[in-house]
Formats: sequence, C-alpha cells, structure tokens
Amino acid sequence: MRRLATLPSLPRRTPVVLLWVFAAASVVLLLVLCSGMTFFQDEWNMTIHRRAFDAESFFAANDIHPVWLIVAIYKACLALFGMTSVGPLRVLSVLLYAATAILLFLYVRRRLGDWLALFPAVVLMFLGPGWNVLLWPFEMTLVGSAAAGLGALLLLDRDDRAGDLGACALLILAMGCSSLGVPFALAAGVDVLVRRRTRGWSRIYVAALPLAVYALWYLAWGHKVPNALSFTNVLDTPVFVAESIASALGSLTGLHTAAVGSEGTAPPEWGRALLVALAVLVALWLRRERGISPRIWVPLTAAAAFWILGGFDFIPGREPTASRYQYIGGIFIVLILAEVFRGARVSNRTLAILAAVTGIALISNAGPLKEGRALMKQQSELARGELAAIEIARDTVSPEFALTPEIAGTSTLVPIDAGSYLSAVEDFGSPAESAAELPSAPEGVRERVDVVLAHALPLTAISQRDASGGSGPAPMAAAPIERARTRGSCLLIPAGSAASGAPVVLRGSTLVRVGPGAPATLALRRYAEAFALKGGTIEAGGTTLLRFPRDRSDVPWQIELTAARSISVCSDLGSPVARFR
Repeated sequence: MRRLATLPSLPRRTPVVLLWVFAAASVVLLLVLCSGMTFFQDEWNMTIHRRAFDAESFFAANDIHPVWLIVAIYKACLALFGMTSVGPLRVLSVLLYAATAILLFLYVRRRLGDWLALFPAVVLMFLGPGWNVLLWPFEMTLVGSAAAGLGALLLLDRDDRAGDLGACALLILAMGCSSLGVPFALAAGVDVLVRRRTRGWSRIYVAALPLAVYALWYLAWGHKVPNALSFTNVLDTPVFVAESIASALGSLTGLHTAAVGSEGTAPPEWGRALLVALAVLVALWLRRERGISPRIWVPLTAAAAFWILGGFDFIPGREPTASRYQYIGGIFIVLILAEVFRGARVSNRTLAILAAVTGIALISNAGPLKEGRALMKQQSELARGELAAIEIARDTVSPEFALTPEIAGTSTLVPIDAGSYLSAVEDFGSPAESAAELPSAPEGVRERVDVVLAHALPLTAISQRDASGGSGPAPMAAAPIERARTRGSCLLIPAGSAASGAPVVLRGSTLVRVGPGAPATLALRRYAEAFALKGGTIEAGGTTLLRFPRDRSDVPWQIELTAARSISVCSDLGSPVARFR
C-alpha cells in the first residue's frame, strides 16, 4: 500500500486535536449565530399540528419524508422545555452537525490518512452555502440520515457480523429521519454485492430490512403525498445531477456564487469549471493507477441515488443550488473522492496547499453563513411579532384564522392557525414577543403586527350602504389624528387638512363623516410609526363606521384622514349599529 500523507515535523495526533478544536469552535459559533431565533417553517408543524400521540402524528409524511424519529425528538423537547425557547433543539442540532463532520473524518482517514481527512471535515463544519442546514434545527431530518448513513458505512468497514448488525440498525434510524436513508441503504446493498464472494448473501438483511421499513411506511403514509415525477423531469435529470455536483464542488471550495435567498436561480458557474477540472484529474489518476477498488461503488451508489431521485422529484425550491443540498452533496463528493484516491501519497507541499485552500474556503464561506443568520433573524422577529398579534386578539380571533402569505410578512408562519397555536401556547408557553416588547421591535415588525391585528380581531368598516343591507363588513384597522378640534366626544377636522397631531384613543367603534364635495382617504396604525394600514376611501357626503373589538393591549389605535372637505370623527359610540342608522 502507498504511504499515506503525513507531516513529520508535527506530532502524529495533531490532525485529531485540530479536528476537536474546530468541532468545538463550530458548536460555539453556530449556537451564537442561532441565538435569538424562534421556530421556523416546518418546525411550526411539529410544535402545533403534531401534538397527538398517535400513528398519524408520528408517521405522516413531512413533504416527501418519513420523520418519525424527528417528531419524537420535538415531542421530547416540548415536553421537557416547552415552546418558549428553541435553545435545546439548537444545542442538539449543532452537536449532531459536529458529529457528522467527525464521522466523515473517520471515513476518509481510513483511506487517505488524518491530514487529508481533516480538511473536508472542517469545511463541512462551517459550510456557509449550507447555512440552511447549519442554522435550522429541523434539518436534523437530512443530517440525521447522513450521520446514521456514515455510521453504517463505517461499521460495514469492519467486515464482520457485529458491524453488519450495527449498520442495519443505523440505516433503520436513518429511515426515521428522512428519505435520504434510502440512498445509504442502497449503498449497503452494493456493499453486500461487492463482498458476496467472501461473505456470501446472508448479510443482505443489512440493506433489505431498512428498505422494507421504508416500503411499509410508503405504503401506509408516504404514497399520500403527491410526487413530481414526470417525463420532463426524467429527461432533465442528467443536467440536474451535473449541476448538483458542480454546485457542491463550488461550496466545498468557497466558490459558491449563489447569494442567500437566490440559491434557486443562480447557476453554479465556478462549480462547472471545477467539475471539468476534477473529471480530468480523476481520469489522469485512473490512467496512472490502472484500476480502482470495487468499493467505489458503495458511495457512488448512494450519491447517484440521491441526485437522480432529486432530479426525478424536482419542483421549484429543490434546485441543485438550494442551500440544504450543498451540505449533503458535499458529503457525497468527499466520500467518492476518498475511494477514488484511496491510499494516495501526497507531499507535504501539497498538504500545505490544500490547507491554504481550506483556509480560503472557510473565509469565503463565512459570508453566506452571516447572510443566512441575518435572514433567519429577520424571519424570527417577524414570527414573534405576528404571533404576539394573535395572542393580543385571542378574545375575538376566529380559531380558523390563519397567517396566510397575504397577511403574514413571512412565509414561515403559513401553517399556523389561531386555534392550534393558542392551544399549544396554553400547554407549552409562548414563543411570541410580549406586549411590553412590541413597542421596541423593529418598525417592519410593528407594521406587520398592525396588519395581523386588523385581520385577526378583526377590525371592520361598514359604510352606510353596507349597513342598509350591502355586502357586509370588510377587515381593516385604525390610528392618530393631527390638528383636529374636539367637540364633546367628536373631533372636527378642518377642510383640506390631514388628520395629524396628538393621538386620539379609538376604542369600541368610531364614526367617520365626510362633508360633500370630495372623498376622504383613511389610514390606520397602532404599534407602527407609519400609517401602513390603508383603509380605503370614504365617499363625499358619506359615513363609515369603524369597529374596534376590545383586545389584550392598552396601546390605542390611531387614525389619519385626508379630505378637501371637513371630516367629523366620533369615537366610543354606545350602540354602533343603532347610532349609525
């Protein structure tokens, strides 16, 4: 066997020590980056919609994946720590990510030595283009399968019965995290095939049992989820696979070009050049070595299955450049290259060059990681504000009220309905901003709070035509008045002026009358500084009744009115409909 790469001038255990140092640093860094965040996207489904302890809650598909093990983890964390913080889940996830990188190191070191195993493991720990994985605990779905799959491959390296039993158990666990367990199980099947002459076919259970578990799950629950398999996707799969490899190569080397939030549209330009260069290098190596170990088919099968199945099931949002695929794709590329160059002899100068490339990649990948942190922090701030609005409106909000994309400022809250959310809050505590914290939230958050409140309470506007049998109330909201003179319980806004000045408390109901000649425009606010809620136009000579249901906040609504004619505003009416008529 060729001598593996070493650096004689350094202690033998230096790579292992550095591995643990980088692993600890990655855990600390990721915990810092994740601080101040709340649940995100699919996590809301875990926390408020899968609360029952029945088969459907555990085994129903999440997107296209079995996630029963992840469901169990979330249930345990909710039971032990509640819903007020995602800290325990963050700790668990970053430890899993560090463990996955260590498992990759162990796999590669058996083939290329400690130093060449260290570099890709460190890059994986800080893989900026994979920010979606590193900063979001729910990606334990994919990473859990990857970690279990790597552990299974390491146990298969033992080439004994104990290793086979352990690998089978880990592959079953991989199936409980995501469908990524399938490619690793197929790889285990290839391992059985490769070793059949020395160990026979009796160990086929290593792959067969996990695949049977997945098949049973699919027949019972997985088939209920529509798949995107189509003739067009099949034809496009070779390009999808090539783009996936190119994108992952760009990520590993720090040359990933897709900005955070645009991964689905940016092509892997540098990655394509790297793919061509790598193909040439591998071809030259194979020509020199005149052969390659049949073990190459094990990681190659797993990678091919992952990318090909991804191409078959492609929909917008699952592009090769998507953040979460960079992490998994990077792992498969490293596994394949470790087998291709197994036992390669590398000079100290080459090792120094590779160390420098690793350092450059870490610096380059820091940018996407920082951008991903900013994006998720913004989404968390919006989420906490919008959920606070639901809690403020809890006395009147409909249980069916949902934070749809038209209402919410973030798509991460789309699965949330008021009834399920408020029920979860009663059991596990609230992840939302408190009423005392809302006034100091960013302006963009406060604007969304006003919008959600307007729909959740709901605020309504009834014109004179509506009150006499028209189309009924329409949701809206309210805000302050400037340069207006009070007349008892009413305010008179002079013709041609905008409603501005000291805020006026508007509670219960407010009647707005516009003089003849020209319509008036209406805008409202509560927590925001800007009058972001546009209430529409009140016809000249018309009257509109604004209804403000009482809620759990003492912050007053404020109103802004602009018209060429005088406007009368009367608040706190006794019996709104009777007085209005």
